[in-house]
Amino acid sequence: MLSGEPLCLSLHEAAKALRISARTLYELAHQGKVPHLRVGTGRGRLVFPIDLLRDWIRQNATGPQTAADTRDASALSNVNK
Repeated sequence: MLSGEPLCLSLHEAAKALRISARTLYELAHQGKVPHLRVGTGRGRLVFPIDLLRDWIRQNATGPQTAADTRDASALSNVNK
């Protein structure tokens, strides 16, 4: 049984959680630089799996991990709350 947390975020939800514009996130997805899925028919809708985004943040972080970095990564779990 799934918890109340969503498995994926919409383009706008993910952009808000990452604190970047939806356009920037769309471009990163289009370039294959951020994990995403296309769901639906035709061009489909972009969705961003939360677990993969968390991994992507960890893998692409530079410098020492700070409390602020941890707080930003944890924002992904608080988007819909």
